[in-house]
Amino acid sequence: MPRKVASSVVRAVADMLPPNQRRLAPYMADVMTAAIVHLCKTEGQARLPGLGVFVLKQRPERMARNPRNGQRVRAAAKEVLRFRAARHALAREQAAG
Repeated sequence: MPRKVASSVVRAVADMLPPNQRRLAPYMADVMTAAIVHLCKTEGQARLPGLGVFVLKQRPERMARNPRNGQRVRAAAKEVLRFRAARHALAREQAAG
């Protein structure tokens, strides 16, 4: 997770905890991230009710372009983690914004 995003998540978790437990916030964020990664590797997805679904998708081998010289190169097949937001989460965000 990028440092700026990670620190904002940790700060948000810490703000929700009682003052005597705020030191646990970084650990809680790391455990949640590890749990999502573990579920995606073992089951192919991790559902967070009310928030959305993390899904592990297979990307086939493809032809890509080297941005430095424009030469076409072969990009290997790989697994990527995708997030699909729940409909109510999107609706809640649109109503708030």
